[in-house]
Amino acid sequence: MSAWLAAAGVLASGSVFAGPDSALRTEACEAALALSALPARLRDDANTYVWKDGEYRLTGDGDGKFHCFVARNHAASIIPQCFTASGVDNIMAGEVFKSELVMKGAAPDEAVAAFEDKITKGEFVAPAEPGINYMMSAYNWIYQSSRDEFIPVPPHVMFFAPNVEPDDVGAASFPEAVAQKGIP
Repeated sequence: MSAWLAAAGVLASGSVFAGPDSALRTEACEAALALSALPARLRDDANTYVWKDGEYRLTGDGDGKFHCFVARNHAASIIPQCFTASGVDNIMAGEVFKSELVMKGAAPDEAVAAFEDKITKGEFVAPAEPGINYMMSAYNWIYQSSRDEFIPVPPHVMFFAPNVEPDDVGAASFPEAVAQKGIP
């Protein structure tokens, strides 16, 4: 475990990994986990949001280039994410919405259904510009409802490019991408 996560009190609740006590991390731990989604060289330019008193709250002055929080698709999951500015008002807002519902007691499927309803109503729309969702943390533990278990997900980045077709950027179809690891 990195020294900076240990110093931030990651072990204060007993474990950084998913489980019944994972939602009880200290604010410093939650912020450190959120920032772990970004490459180290980008962390100084990041806003951090932590789960506190029933909502995600911004820590610091809020003028950073990246926006980071620990998303949850289950109250005990850990999904550190950092968005470029172009994804904050839409993609991140949707992730925050689902995470807040789950943290307030909604079942994972209920949170997804509520999110999809808001998309249908036009309350969540695609971003105007492309961007990146950094998920470079080594502490990604995502709840897999079909197996009723938490699975570790390796560090990765996800790109969003609204109104771009796979052919525009040479991306593979989903079956091709699954069959040939490493292609977009």
